[in-house]
Amino acid sequence: MSLNDTKNSKKPSTNTGGSLSSESQPCPKPKYELVELVEVVKQDKRKWVKGVGMDCTDTAVITEHVERTDKNGAHFKQYINLKKNSMKAGPDDPNKRHPENGREIIFKARVKLQDGETGTLNGVKVVFKHTCTKAANRATPEATVWTDAELTGKEKGGFGTGRDAETSKNTNAKGWTPEISFYTSQYGGDQFEISAELDTSVEGSGAAAKKTQAKYEVWRKFWYQMTYFKDYSPSAPPVPQNAVDAYKEVFVEMGKANLEKKEFEETDITSVDLKKRTFVKEYMVKLNGSDVNKAAVIGYHNTVEFKKMRPHTGDDKAHKLTSNLIITNYQCDSVDADCATAVVVCELTSDPHEVIIPDAEIACNPPLKAGASFVISGEWSKTDEDSALSPPTHWHKEANLTDSDIEIDKTRTALNKIKVKRPAGAEVSDKVFIKLSILATKSFAGCAAGDGQVVCVYTGAATGLGTVKDYNETVGHEIGHLFFQSIEPVSPTPPARSLKDHPFQYVGHGGSGSHCRHNFQGGAKAGVGTYSRNARTTITSDGLGTALGPDFYHKVVD
Repeated sequence: MSLNDTKNSKKPSTNTGGSLSSESQPCPKPKYELVELVEVVKQDKRKWVKGVGMDCTDTAVITEHVERTDKNGAHFKQYINLKKNSMKAGPDDPNKRHPENGREIIFKARVKLQDGETGTLNGVKVVFKHTCTKAANRATPEATVWTDAELTGKEKGGFGTGRDAETSKNTNAKGWTPEISFYTSQYGGDQFEISAELDTSVEGSGAAAKKTQAKYEVWRKFWYQMTYFKDYSPSAPPVPQNAVDAYKEVFVEMGKANLEKKEFEETDITSVDLKKRTFVKEYMVKLNGSDVNKAAVIGYHNTVEFKKMRPHTGDDKAHKLTSNLIITNYQCDSVDADCATAVVVCELTSDPHEVIIPDAEIACNPPLKAGASFVISGEWSKTDEDSALSPPTHWHKEANLTDSDIEIDKTRTALNKIKVKRPAGAEVSDKVFIKLSILATKSFAGCAAGDGQVVCVYTGAATGLGTVKDYNETVGHEIGHLFFQSIEPVSPTPPARSLKDHPFQYVGHGGSGSHCRHNFQGGAKAGVGTYSRNARTTITSDGLGTALGPDFYHKVVD
C-alpha cells in the first residue's frame, strides 16, 4: 500500500451528518405564551384584584384577592381624588389600601412555556400598552363653547412617572414580570384599557394572544350626610337626587355617608342663648306659622354647632370628604351691616300700635345674632319734631324703648310688621311718638359654611324658596365650592383654578354660579352665551393643596 493510499484511507467521510467536518447547529429557542395579566394591590400581603380582568391562576405566588365592585356600566371607577390608603379600617390597618383609590393602578403579567417546550421562564420580555378613550365631553366638545383640553405632563395618563404610552419588563424564574405602575389621567370620564403581550423578539409571540383588562374610568368621589331637625315640617327632606345625578355627569360620585342622616333635637344645642336663637316660634319666621311648634333657624350664628354633628373619625365616609348637608326650612342671618334697619319715626295711636319696618325682611325676636337685642335704638317723646308748626315742636326724649316694649303678633300679615306697646310712663292724654331701629333678619336659599358644610333650605313648597328645584340647586352649587369653582376670576388674580371648562356650565347670579349645572334642577340647559369658559370642571391640577390650604378637598392624589 502506497503512502498516498494510506493517507487517503484515513480521511473522514463527508457523507454523514455527524462528521468532524460538519458545523454545529444552534439549539431551537423555547416558545412561550402569555397566560395572565392581573391587577395587584399591596395590603397586608400582595393580592390580586378580582373583577377587572382574568382571575389569577398562580395561587402559589399570589394566594389571596380583593374585589372591585364600583362600576359605571361595564367600566370600573377609579377615584383619583381619594388617597390610596383609606381610613376605613384605621390608619394602622394593613388592609387599608383600596385598589380603586388614587391614580396609580399596579399590574403584573405571567408567561409559561408552550406545551411540550422546555427551558427557563427567566428573562422573557413582556410589553405593556394602554389605550385611552377620551371622555365624550372632551373628545367632542361644543365648539362654540369650549375646546378640547389637551393634557400635558402629569395631567396625562400613562406608565410610570413619565406617563409613557408603553413599557416593557422581563420575567423572573417563575414567569412573572415585576410590578408596573399605570397612572390614569386627571380628566373625568377618560377611559383606559391596559394590555400585555409578548415582545416580538420572543419565540411564540406571533401566536400568543395579548391579554387585556376591562376599562378603568376616571372618577372623583365624596360623601354626604343629611343633618336636620327631628321635628322637620312638613316632612323629612328627601335625598337631593338631581344634584347626585348632575355630579355623575361630570364623573363625580356623591355617595351616602355611613351616618346618612342626623336628626338633631333642641337638647343638642347646649348654650342657653344660642338655643333660643336657633329654635324659635314658627310664626316669627313664617306667616301664619304656629305659636306652638318651633322652627330650627340656621345661619352664621349657629352653623358651628351643626358642624359638630358630622363625625370626623372612623371610615372614609366620615372624614373631610363628607359634605354635611345642614337642611332647614329657614336659613336666616342677622348681620349688622345688612339687617340693622333705618330709624322709623311714627306716632302711636293705639296700644299696641302696629308698625311696619320698611327695610326689614323678617322681624324676629329674639334676633339671631348671639347676645344681641332686638331693639338697636329706641326712644319715645310726647312731641314730634315739627318746625312747620307755630310754635314749632321739638323732640324731647322721655325714655328708651327696649325689647320688652315690642310684640310680634302671630297673626301679622307681613313678616316686617311689629307692634309697639304704649310706654309705661305715658299718660292716657299724652301723645306718644317713637324713634325705632331694630336688628332684623334676612332669609336665604342656602350657603357654604366652610369645612365641607352646606346649609340648604327645603320646605316642600311648590313655589318660592325651598322647592325641590331650589334645594337641589343649592346642594349642587355649594358643594361646587369644595371643588374650588365658585366664581369667575376676579382682580386681584385668584389662586389657580382646579378644574377644566365643562360645556354644560353657565355663569349666573352675577358670575357666582359657574358651577351650577342644568340638571341640578332637572331643566333644560341654558343658551350657549351663558356657559362658563373659566370654571374648570373635570380636571384637577397637581400641587394646589398647599396654596389652597386644608379645605381644598378634591385635590388629585398623585
